[in-house]
Amino acid sequence: MKKIIFFPLPFWVVILLVFGMGIGMLFVFSLVRPTVLNYSLSLPPNEKKTAPAFSYGEQPALSNPDFFRKVKNDFISQKANFVEADLSLMKLFVYKEGNLSVEFPILTKGKEGSWWETPAGIYKIASKEKNHFSTFGHVYQPWSMAFQGNFFIHGWPYYEDGTPVSSTYSGGCIRLSDESAQTVFDMVKVGMPVLVFKEEFTPDSFVYQTRVPDISTQKYLAADIKNNFVFLEKGQTDRIPFSSFSEVLGSLVATDYINIEKNIRLDQNILFGVSDTRLLSETETTPFDLLHLFLLQSNDAPMRIFANYLSKKRFVSFMKDKALSLGMKNTSFSFNEPSSYTTPEDLFYLSKYLYHNRKFIFEISAGKRTNGAYAKSKWSDIENQNLFAKEPFFVGGKAITNADGTESFFGVFEIHTASEIRPVFIFLGNGTNSQENVLKIREYLQNSYR
Repeated sequence: MKKIIFFPLPFWVVILLVFGMGIGMLFVFSLVRPTVLNYSLSLPPNEKKTAPAFSYGEQPALSNPDFFRKVKNDFISQKANFVEADLSLMKLFVYKEGNLSVEFPILTKGKEGSWWETPAGIYKIASKEKNHFSTFGHVYQPWSMAFQGNFFIHGWPYYEDGTPVSSTYSGGCIRLSDESAQTVFDMVKVGMPVLVFKEEFTPDSFVYQTRVPDISTQKYLAADIKNNFVFLEKGQTDRIPFSSFSEVLGSLVATDYINIEKNIRLDQNILFGVSDTRLLSETETTPFDLLHLFLLQSNDAPMRIFANYLSKKRFVSFMKDKALSLGMKNTSFSFNEPSSYTTPEDLFYLSKYLYHNRKFIFEISAGKRTNGAYAKSKWSDIENQNLFAKEPFFVGGKAITNADGTESFFGVFEIHTASEIRPVFIFLGNGTNSQENVLKIREYLQNSYR
């Protein structure tokens, strides 16, 4: 045996043997390794068959009743490992190699209509911690798995003294029992897809009868938020300046990554680039307060504070990812205003998501949400420069004056039809008398579909 082991071999033979063994090990590993999908935020062309055209985030396509099923079926056909959280059934499923492995009840989720409402969409496990301490609720979250900003899948949270959190309290996370959460924790890996779905995103069967409109503004779009029916359209895919409308997207990012009622110390670094005297005279503020400056008036100071707090590079990256995840494929953003653009169609996608998942942002812009969970916003009483502020039929929106003196507006209104009240998105761009034109469109819809 020793003679065989120590038999002298040429160097090139040794290299070939080592190379062959390496190839063999890679082949065996490829056979036993489970498939884990780890898509990036880039959208591959639809004609490519090698990967589905998905991105992580709040997908407007989830409003298509077949879209969620298609995503799930594609994952199953690719024998992927993934997590499914059905917020309507209140159940969480884990699939291994395309097969259902375990199923657990979801004990709590974020309250609908609140800013901690659990967001539906396509995500991935971003990180794992056996016992994460939440700065939102100042509680420990056993077996935590982050999937979007400050949203986690975790076990039953408890306070620092060991007291369990009440079953009626939720910060928006998907809460499981400790035993269920530990099982899921042990099964998932960072990068594994997470599908979060709720039945409310399924379009209903309400149908409109189309009529020819008589609108003379340069660009406009009126469409039903729930079933995507377009009443009026002109230039819906034309690019328009986005710098002022980006305040709304910035609000979304801020509520995803910063505790909305967390005190932010206004030191020199945080106030860099800010000239608003109201903020310069304060020692601290909260994102909830800043949202009022954001949404009630055209004020870029809160945007700069959020960017300084998260770091400008990260904030811009988060905004770009958020726009892409909402389906706003023709939207670009930077702090260099001339390079920020969007389209009326993309603003519809943004409004659709706000209406379903972050309605409180609309409510602030309409002057209908002044109180937080703990206190009233210190700037809730400032002048609301948005059109239709506090009008009962106005859900929320934003009006701006363009560099050329024309006006642009987007918002959501409740339209009374013959059988029910419908949420309708209205956009007007590059025109004058926006308020008069919106009322004209609203009256047209009321009379045509009564």
